[in-house]
Amino acid sequence: MSISVISFSQKTAQEILSKGIKLNIADNPDYFVKLGTGIQVWGRYMQLNKNSIDTHGKSIESASDIALRRAYISSYAHLDRITMFAMFCMTSQPVNVSVSPFAKTAPSFYFYDAWTSYSIHNEHLSIGMGLNMYNGLSRFSSASSASTLTADVPIISVPNLLTTEQQARQLSVFATGKFGKFDYRIAIAKPFLCDMVPEIPQSNVSYEYENHNLSYKGYFQMQLFDKESHQMPFFTASYLGSKRILNVGVGADYHPESTIVFDENHDSSLHHKLHVGADVYLDIPIGKTSSITWYAGLFYFDYGPNYLLSYGTMDLFGNSLSEPQQGTGIALHSQIGYVLPIRQNNGHTTQVYASAVYRDFEAIENSNVHIDAGINYYFAGHNAKVTIEGQFRPVLDNLMNDYYYRSIIIFKTQVFI
Repeated sequence: MSISVISFSQKTAQEILSKGIKLNIADNPDYFVKLGTGIQVWGRYMQLNKNSIDTHGKSIESASDIALRRAYISSYAHLDRITMFAMFCMTSQPVNVSVSPFAKTAPSFYFYDAWTSYSIHNEHLSIGMGLNMYNGLSRFSSASSASTLTADVPIISVPNLLTTEQQARQLSVFATGKFGKFDYRIAIAKPFLCDMVPEIPQSNVSYEYENHNLSYKGYFQMQLFDKESHQMPFFTASYLGSKRILNVGVGADYHPESTIVFDENHDSSLHHKLHVGADVYLDIPIGKTSSITWYAGLFYFDYGPNYLLSYGTMDLFGNSLSEPQQGTGIALHSQIGYVLPIRQNNGHTTQVYASAVYRDFEAIENSNVHIDAGINYYFAGHNAKVTIEGQFRPVLDNLMNDYYYRSIIIFKTQVFI
């Protein structure tokens, strides 16, 4: 076994960090292990929802904090036709999460990914199984959290995030490959059990229902310019001009008899979950120092009648950051990024971006829009960057059945190899 070492004088910081730590086995290039690690830290200023209460029972309108968004260690093994990938992580540790015996919530350490695959044909077909992110529906249903354009993965693309998935992963058997410009991934999954039926359910409202049914999902795309690798499930949000990409995709996620609905007589019926999406992704260089990234996705979600799920990311005070995230209805998501044509001698680059999500859920009379905008400063591509983002988020006023808006400012640091 040998360990590859790269001289800093020969390579840029991005080239070094992106290669990671590679251990060759018996000096055979077809047998190697790559190790990786990464950390994302957020600093936040948050305007909180109306009627938010702090830990002392007092009314609170705003808050600020420092939170560990993600920390992980990964290993990728390539053994001729066999691939193994495992990622162990800790996700979402704000100040109200601690290992202290007096803390109300302890941090969670678990596997993001743990799967193996076998390449039947290097280009056309690989099959595998385990805990993985080979999802259907859309590009960002399998988004790489390490190479996002915005501060975080777009939640609208992962419709089962808090219910039957573990951080957008499920236990499944999957197949993936390419035929020319056509790229595909399909999976048969055993979703995680989830029961959200309250003690006294509302009539004509759908709830997640504990079941053992399989789910079926797939994502199919035409990669019209450069091809993207299918050896890993994760999709990049911005290549910063290193590739010339134009993809058009369609996808679906189907989970039969997975939600339950009660009528006025408390008689129940089961409902199928069906989510369908179509999207376009563009990433092209402009000259030698600039590039543009654009994405647009259209989604149809069917969880059953009047399904609605509201929550916020790393919420400090219960529902203080909650907004309608998932529900039966339609949604549009678009994001655009532009790398400024100013490249410093040390290779640092700056990118401005904006993102918008339009959601029209049948459980709410009015539609809403969530807007993000910010700046990425790249020290070494996505391997080392900082982000400043402003979020303009809709909050449902149940009394008025309408929305008011609150803001969040996020400062994110990220380093990974």
